Parts: sequence; structure tokens; C-alpha cells
Amino acid sequence: MDYLDVVLKSITEKANWEHLEKYFLKEFKKAQKEEFEEVELFFTGCQSVIEEWEQAIKDRYTKRREQLVELTIIASSAETKQQCKEELNTMQFDDFPLNLAIQTNHKAVVSLKHSKLQRIKRAINVTAEQFGIKQSHTDTAYEITTPILETVLSTDSYHSFKYAIDEKGFYIIRRDDQRIKVFSPELMAIFTTENLPVLERNKKTDATINGKDYLEFYLKGYNEGATYFNENYTLPPNVLYGENAKPYVMNLHHNCFHKEIRFGFNGWYSFKKSYPTLISQKVIKEFGYYAGIISKVEELASNHPKLFETFENCEQSENSESGIKKVEVQKTAKGKQSPNSEFSVLEWATIFYYADETKLLTNESTIIGRVRQFIKTNEIETTPNHFKNNYNDAKKRINELNNYPISKLEKIQPYLKKHYKETITKIENDIFLLQNENSEY
Repeated sequence: MDYLDVVLKSITEKANWEHLEKYFLKEFKKAQKEEFEEVELFFTGCQSVIEEWEQAIKDRYTKRREQLVELTIIASSAETKQQCKEELNTMQFDDFPLNLAIQTNHKAVVSLKHSKLQRIKRAINVTAEQFGIKQSHTDTAYEITTPILETVLSTDSYHSFKYAIDEKGFYIIRRDDQRIKVFSPELMAIFTTENLPVLERNKKTDATINGKDYLEFYLKGYNEGATYFNENYTLPPNVLYGENAKPYVMNLHHNCFHKEIRFGFNGWYSFKKSYPTLISQKVIKEFGYYAGIISKVEELASNHPKLFETFENCEQSENSESGIKKVEVQKTAKGKQSPNSEFSVLEWATIFYYADETKLLTNESTIIGRVRQFIKTNEIETTPNHFKNNYNDAKKRINELNNYPISKLEKIQPYLKKHYKETITKIENDIFLLQNENSEY
């Protein structure tokens, strides 16, 4: 079976390109009839062609990034350095289209962008799933760094989404006959950005993702959340207005605003105005799940306005926006912080790790030099070598072993927020990932 020929015809023939799923379905049935092709073999073969091309684009992208990084180091001209940095910040996979004449030995003389490649990939997956064949999805976690996030939030499309959501409270995505609500303009911006620069969390390497690819996981979570609410909280009107009406609404209020879900998220509604800076299939599905629940709560409140008149009023204020109590820093008699009474050496080493990763420490060129300065500044009773061993241990347990104690991260978070506020997004992402690394949603 010539899988290359099958894929090439999806690109070079206009009618096939406009109806990709129908095309791959037709080609499979043809192969099944004429060559007794097995369903899994056919779609895996087509996908292998796409994966080879995808890797060729990524290789060119990576090579160019490496060249630019090297130039920013060795270039003598400040202008050249700035030009390299600007290109690094804006480059995308689509900047490196694939020359199919070279790739296919002149079977096709066209160029193919990464975004179009993803469209073919999705069409193959969707068609394969009609036969119960699910292509494997490795759920890689990606971070949206602050500079990239600021770029996304400065776009016209983001401001358009924000205006619509500020007006109505949500933005509607139409999928087939469904109307899916998205409550965050940041999330809408992610879903509509085809080439979103990110940082692959485990490898700490630059990558680009297509936000549209994550919509299916949001939709799946959304439907599961709506189903969960319908099965557990839907009541007939005669019960809804009976003697148990008040306890029912109070219970819903607690779940919406106070129920502890996970660190930083108290209540279903905490997902309404939030957005993820850590992107994975699982994370996006979770946001979809709670959006589905919230949509059902708001539908219920809209249908019974009198019953839900004071629904969002909390009888007592929370200690913080997320309901998390703040840890008070212990003081000595002189009023100066007493480090060792508050944090262990491991905890101080973890604080050092986050501050150092975010480039917030001294200009000492060596890690041991920065360690010595950190120990001296904070009057930590330990040796530099012992501290460095704890630093290495913390770094490995957070990034590789995924078994660092979450309670310790939660303990040091208020200190980091006060002294190294630039680290907060990173530690929140790590807490979330550690909580979910070994659990199934």
C-alpha cells in the first residue's frame, strides 16, 4: 500500500483537500476492498507519513533556534543581538514550510506548512476513530511563559473576546449542534492561536502548539461536567420549591464558591475567571469539566431567578481569593526573620531553586557562589555543600521524580510571593502537576 501517494492526493487535489475526512474514509474503503487492508494498518501508515514530515519541519525549526541562540552569544553588534532575540521571540513552525519536491523525490511540487500538516493529521485521527481506532496522544505538559502570555494578551482577538465576555459573561463556541461556553478570554485566545510558542515542561525546550488541538479535550470535559450536574443536582420544580429549597441552594453555593477542589481553586466558580498557564490535555479537560458544571448552574439560576436572588452573596469573607490561609512569618525578639525556625534546609534550598531558575539572585557566575551569598543573606545554619546537595535533591524531585512534598511547596509559597513574586506562576504550575502526575482525572 502506497501511503505516501494517499496522503499526497489529499493535498494536491482540491476536492480532497476541501473534504479531508471524506477523502480518507473513501480511500480506506477502496484499500479494504481492493487490497484487504486492515483498518489500523491503513490509518497508522498514513499517520507515519505525516509524522515524518512533521519531524522534518521541527528539525529545521530547532536548527534555526540553535543558530540564533549562538549568534546572541557571539555577535559583537548590539543590533545583531537584538535582531536575533526578536526572531527567537516570534519564530513559528509555519515559518519553515516543507518542500515536498525534495521530501517526495518530486512526486509533488508544493510547499506545506505545519498548520496544514496538523489539519491532515486531525482528519486522519477523526476518520480512524469512526472505526474505533484511537491514535495515541502523549499528554505533554507545556508552559506559557510570561513574555508569551503578554504577547497573546496584547492581540486584537484577545481584546475582542474580552469585550464579548465582559458583556455577556461567556463566549460561545459552536460545535455541530452544540453551544459550548468559554468563560475566560485568555482561554479563548489559547484556543484560537494556531502557533502558540511554549516551553515543554520536562525537557525545558522551546516548542509550538496549536491551541485548536485542545478544543476537543475542553469539549469532552464540558460534556462530562454537564452530565455530572444533571445526574447529581437536577430536581423537579415541586421539590426545588419545597421545604428543602434553601438547603439545596446553600449546598450549591458552597460547591460553587467554597468547596476545596485543589490548591488555588476553591469552588467550581474559581475556574470561571481563571486560565491555565500550564497546558496539557488533562488541564484543558479539567477547565472544560467545570465550565460544563458552571453553565448548568447558571442555566438553573436563570430559570429560577427568585430562588437564586442572593446566590452569589457569601455570608463570610474568605481569607484570600482562593480561600487559602496565609502563613505568618515568625519573628525574633528584634523583629528580624528567624529563618531556621520557619524553614528547613531543604525548604530554603527549594526557595533558592525557584529564585535561581527565575534569575532573581546575585550576579555570581557559579552556582556555589550564589549558594554562599544566599546562605549569608538569610543566615541559614548549614554549609554550602550541604545546601547544594539539598538544592540538587529538590530540583530532581520536582522535575524528574515528581515526588517533592506538596505541603512544603505550599509552605514556602507565601515567602516566595513576598520576596520573589516572579516565581509564583512556576511554583503554582509545579504544585498542580505534582497533584495530578499520578492520578487519573
